[in-house]
Amino acid sequence: MNKTITIGKIDYLNCGRKINKVQVELRLTKKIIYRATEPKYTFAASGTVWNNRETDCYMGGQCIDSLLEYLPKNKLLKEIHDIWKEHHLNDMHAGTEEQEAHLKSLGKYQDYDWACDELQKANLYVVPDPRRTNETDLYRYGHGWLYREIPENVIARLKEIMS
Repeated sequence: MNKTITIGKIDYLNCGRKINKVQVELRLTKKIIYRATEPKYTFAASGTVWNNRETDCYMGGQCIDSLLEYLPKNKLLKEIHDIWKEHHLNDMHAGTEEQEAHLKSLGKYQDYDWACDELQKANLYVVPDPRRTNETDLYRYGHGWLYREIPENVIARLKEIMS
């Protein structure tokens, strides 16, 4: 399920007129995730700020944070931003919940090597693989993509927004 939503217009170039259309594309997809028996939902979102003729964009991609700076009072954009911040690319986590929580507690993520070093210091670089039931199966940070479930109420709200 894909939906492109026009949020409004902004004055991106500071020319004194709001002539630049802002759009957000939402993608909610069901697919089989790592040996699951039932398809699971994945979510992605991206934004675009168009030139006044809509022939090219000034900003595009993972810019939902930046769009919110231009439209801080837009309730729909704020809601999309909050969902995006929490669930965007929920099938592409480099670490387990414990690994990512530890890195987040250290402040701003720097790069992969930094993350590996910090996890090794905390004895969290190699942990039991959350995708397996056998405790001897291990997962090394960044050696695969891990999935995080999206709560049903969030999926319901995304479907509502996208209908």
